[in-house]
Order: sequence, then C-alpha cells, then structure tokens
Amino acid sequence: MMKKHLKTEQIFKKLTVPYNRTEWEKLEKSLLSQGCINPIITWNGVILDGHKRYRICMLEEIPFDITEMDFPSQEDAVLWVCRKRALDLPKHRLIYKYLVGKWYKAGIIINRRKYSSFPEEIPFTSYETEGRRYSTSREIGRELGQHHVTIELFKRISNALDAISGKDPVLFDLLIEENYKASHEKIIEMSSHSQRTLQEERRSFQKKTGRKPYPEKTVMDQQGTETDRLYTEVVPITVGIKDMPAFDPEMELRGLALTLPTWMNAMARACSKTDMMLVSDLLKQQLSELLDQFREQTDQMMEVLKNGHEQ
Repeated sequence: MMKKHLKTEQIFKKLTVPYNRTEWEKLEKSLLSQGCINPIITWNGVILDGHKRYRICMLEEIPFDITEMDFPSQEDAVLWVCRKRALDLPKHRLIYKYLVGKWYKAGIIINRRKYSSFPEEIPFTSYETEGRRYSTSREIGRELGQHHVTIELFKRISNALDAISGKDPVLFDLLIEENYKASHEKIIEMSSHSQRTLQEERRSFQKKTGRKPYPEKTVMDQQGTETDRLYTEVVPITVGIKDMPAFDPEMELRGLALTLPTWMNAMARACSKTDMMLVSDLLKQQLSELLDQFREQTDQMMEVLKNGHEQ
C-alpha cells in the first residue's frame, strides 16, 4: 500500500455521492480501524472514485492502493463513474438523476465519435448500425428499467444543475444534498436566473433554515483546526443556558474572528501545495469569481468597521 498526492478535477468531484455527518463518521471510523481496503481509482492521475477515502487517508496518513484506469477520453471516464454509482443508488434521489443525466450526455458524445459518419451539427441522440436503429437514451433506460423520456429529462436536470453550479456552487451543493428541495421544473427554471438572483435566493433560504452544505471533512488536522473544510462552519461559543445573554452585540463579529483564520490557513496551504498547472481552467475560473466576491465583501466589512458610528 502507498500514500501519494493525487489530482482532483471538479467535473469528477461533482459526481460524488454526498454524505451526511453520520456517513462521514462511519467512513472515517472504518478507515482508521481497518485501513483503506478499496483502492482509489484514477485516470491520468486524476481521482475518479474514492474522493472521500482519499481525503481522510491523506489527513490521517493512512496508506492506500491506486488503480489506474485506461479510458480513451474524458467522456468515457465520466460515463464509467456515472454508471458505477447510479446502479447502486435509489432512483428518487437527485444525485441519481444528475448522474444518469451526465451518463446520457457523455454517451451521446461517445456514440457520435463512434459513428462519425453523422454530421457534427446533428444532435446525436440516436444512431443506426447494421440495419438496426438505436437510441442512447433507450439503451440507458433499458439498463436502468426506466423510460427513455425519463432519461432525457434527467439530462435537462443535470444541465440545469451544472448551470447553477457555475453561478453559485454553494446552491448546487445544497440542491444535490437535498437540503434545498426543489422540483424538476424549479431547478430548470433556476438555471436561467442570474448569479445575483441565485445567490439572493440561496441566502434567503439559509437565513430561514440555517442549512449549509455539509463540509467534506469530519477529521481534524494535526493543528486541531478544520482547515480542509470546503465550507467552514462558525464554531459556536459555549455558554450555559442560564447564563446565555438575551442579546450579544458582538456575536457575529466574534464568529468572523473565529472563522477567518481558518480560511486564511486554507488559502495559504492551497497556494503552497497546489500545482496550478494541473488545475482545470473551470475550477480556476470558479475560484477567481468567488475570491472577487470575497474581496468585495472584505472591502465592505472594512468600511463598516471604520465607520461603525455611522451604521
């Protein structure tokens, strides 16, 4: 068994099945007690399957095996991941519908490549070979026991979720984890909204419910700080119920003071340990947009602090 740094790409990370806190803790306990039994599956050094195991193993220094797959294209790799996971999932879950939609989309591209006599401008949802006509959605539907129209709907849903992810990754996570429950029609409608509209809707939802995407980490690093969380939760300040004040004017600022060092450590570690040449352009763009928004929020916060007497 070995332990080495592997590459991750957003397109494959988005295909992971979300875990709740109990599932994360169960996986962590299993890895700590039994070791990493199943190998991390990679393609061209990029993780396809085992993102959660890899994260915990790296943090806890648990050795793991690697199995490198051989696929001719990214679409073939995506199809393999989606098919592998979808076959084991309940059909009512949104992650199942997202995976099947991505499977269908990748299958169309693979079939077009396989039967390249068809013009590129023709949407390659079906093809004809040896005198028989086939349909990509019908093939997938037969394997999953679902109607081809349903498979085609799942493709629309997955496209809508990807559009939402490009504008507000946090909202994508809330939807895919089903913390934010929305109908198929609502998800498709939301995908056409502007970035600002989606963020306002998501913030309104979070304000009402307090829901956040569950961070992809349950274990602590050696310094005892959760610097590897994708979304850091503010650590509550513990007080006795009898001693709890009716109103604490500094609560929000103290929460910020606890949270910001974690973000600073996470960014410093990302800068020092990430080979930017290996990171996808899509992820760089998404992170740049988020950092621009973070800079604007920081500037606003600085103005509020300087001119607090006017607020």
